[in-house]
Amino acid sequence: MFPFPKLALAFGLGLLLSTGLAEARRSNGTKDPLKTLVAGLEEGRPALAKEWAEVLKDQPTHTTTDLWNLFEKESSRGVQESFRALLLQVSAINTEVHEANPLPAPEWHGRLQVSLEILALAGSADQVDELLRLLAVAPDRLSADPASFALGSTSRELQLGLTAAIDRDAESLSVLGRHYGRTAPRVDTILLRAVGDSSQPETANRLSSWLGIRPLLDATLLNQIAGALRDPSIRIDEMGLKHVRPLMGSSSLPVRRSAIRALGFADDVVSIEPLIANLADPAESIRGETLQALQRITAMTIEGNPDRWRVWFQEETDWWQTQAPATLAALESARPSSIAELLRELAAKRLFRREIAPRIVPLLRDNRPEVVRLTVATIDALRPPIELVEEPLLELVQHPNPQIREDVLRVLKTLGGDIERLQRTTSHDPTR
Repeated sequence: MFPFPKLALAFGLGLLLSTGLAEARRSNGTKDPLKTLVAGLEEGRPALAKEWAEVLKDQPTHTTTDLWNLFEKESSRGVQESFRALLLQVSAINTEVHEANPLPAPEWHGRLQVSLEILALAGSADQVDELLRLLAVAPDRLSADPASFALGSTSRELQLGLTAAIDRDAESLSVLGRHYGRTAPRVDTILLRAVGDSSQPETANRLSSWLGIRPLLDATLLNQIAGALRDPSIRIDEMGLKHVRPLMGSSSLPVRRSAIRALGFADDVVSIEPLIANLADPAESIRGETLQALQRITAMTIEGNPDRWRVWFQEETDWWQTQAPATLAALESARPSSIAELLRELAAKRLFRREIAPRIVPLLRDNRPEVVRLTVATIDALRPPIELVEEPLLELVQHPNPQIREDVLRVLKTLGGDIERLQRTTSHDPTR
């Protein structure tokens, strides 16, 4: 007699078959081929992946997903892993068969649906590549846009599946980069949205490297960069910014507007001066987007008058050249009351936060709690790049002073610190 899990699986499979999610019987009266494949898998004699590919392509939509969920709930780890390995082979087979000899539309759509489900369930870089290759060859070679013919109503499934694969395997970003610009425009748009929705730290940098490959989609691409940068754990490096900055001068209004938005969310101090110049742009949409970007970068509430922004910029630059050296030098030997005044002055100088942050970091190791808290508050106001302050802040997450711990955790999260590492650190804190 089968153990209980196998009985439960048999019941679940029977329900799946009886509710129309798979064909109950072939027309000639023989056993349902899917049921035969499942029985063999459960009994430790799985059929070849080629047989699974041939059977699954003829099943109703979501049969592959339903089987995955059924095995996950009712089967042993071994059966689950066997099924996963089979599905990954099925994905490859679907692409290879079609590339070798383009299939008629009904069979092609069946294989595409199965591959989409496999991508969402277990796909990584290899399955991303296989699916995009499958989309690149139309069953009708005369079709002008094979991908549009193929996708139909499955565009959303493709986007979700790609995002899941990217989050599962960062190498998927490299695969998408190889395909971007070579697939149909509709598919490229889906690729951009999928990458923009992912949580990989390299998302914004990878997207920036695609700028110019398909100029008509650059505005969409820049909007995805801006959206990704709303997540503090995702940052864009100098190389990425060098791809974005020139597009502030694009002849395309949507591209200019989107580039400005992306630079605002990138917190790009280098772009402040050219952004100020954009406040005099004849296009109202450019002026509005520019003001938002400037206020986001500087934390200043100056209105959209370019002259007032120029005065502020010049005053800040003059301060850095004439007063900043004395202010920073005074921190080294000042009393707590003087330190508070000096840090308040520095906290307002976000234009030079990259230069100021390393100079105040030593105060985080001061033995006076009030000095440490003032320094953390200054870092919070300056919003420097996380890499300049993360290590010294992490040293304080187990500080004996609960107020310091609370301040540091808040600032680390705000600046986009390594949350997983932060959780590992705080989980061993006996005082929390």
